[in-house]
Amino acid sequence: MFKPIRTSLGKLETPKRWGAEFFIKDESDNPTGTHKDRRSRKILDTYLGHTEALGIITAGNAGASLALTIRGTRLQLLCILDDKVPIATENTLREMGAHVTRRSLREKEITSDHVVQITRAMTGKEQAIDVTNGQSDAYRSIVQEILDDGVVPDTIVCPVGSGELASGIAAEIRSQKLETQVIGIRTQEWNGVADKLLSDHGPGKIPIEGIEIWEASIADMRWSTTEASARLLSRRMEASASVVLLALGDRSLKGSIVLVNTGKGMFA
Repeated sequence: MFKPIRTSLGKLETPKRWGAEFFIKDESDNPTGTHKDRRSRKILDTYLGHTEALGIITAGNAGASLALTIRGTRLQLLCILDDKVPIATENTLREMGAHVTRRSLREKEITSDHVVQITRAMTGKEQAIDVTNGQSDAYRSIVQEILDDGVVPDTIVCPVGSGELASGIAAEIRSQKLETQVIGIRTQEWNGVADKLLSDHGPGKIPIEGIEIWEASIADMRWSTTEASARLLSRRMEASASVVLLALGDRSLKGSIVLVNTGKGMFA
């Protein structure tokens, strides 16, 4: 069992003529290399002592993070994988102590009630909870950590997959009455975890209030030749996380800009 750590905030070296200071909030610092460790810890704190088993639809990283977070407790975990997820992912999750089952998620809808029923059957535990969705509050602490590091951001840029991360960040900004703009970037080619399952019935895409969505394509990616982007690209950053680099090419952004690197995880 472990806790997500306070992740680093580093300033990037960019030309002064850009009129903006860029920072990166590096969630790859977390134990499994992904921001998912924050939601896993929230799940543990919420349900330990209140249920016996957890069920989650996952492409790998969320399940792995949760399996390692609950290790050493009495909680059991069932990871529900789409039948197209690599067998190596299934084997790794089993080695971490998780129960694993596969479903053709493209052919049949798996509702939250179904997740609970399957979890009960696979773990033998009557008390079971579906934790696939509903953990956006876990990401609110990212905003406070940025503020504690002495940066009041004019803009926070993050990838958008299921929407949990962006929703949590936006909620904390509203709570603290900040004027920070939140930009969420998603692409059709490099999808977030909700789309890696290759199905229509994975983690739900939740409505997101208070953020601007940029729809992008790989063709929009214009890598800067600065030392800043070179350092960024060398970080643990999977394709769906690297969409935040698009902000480096947008000269309309001014002030303090924080890019959230959601990391790479174990199954990029």
